[in-house]
Amino acid sequence: MDNGDEATQIRILLKELKDMAKRAIDNNESSHTDFTTLVNELMLHRDQES
Repeated sequence: MDNGDEATQIRILLKELKDMAKRAIDNNESSHTDFTTLVNELMLHRDQES
């Protein structure tokens, strides 16, 4: 992957992370539960990348 493709992929991932973070705090459900779900999703994504 060249630098341009890598930068594009990083931007896409960061947008997804931003959207997940917003969902974690914007819902009417418990922020703690949503935050825990976000962290678990991030760890799962990290493990899939390895």
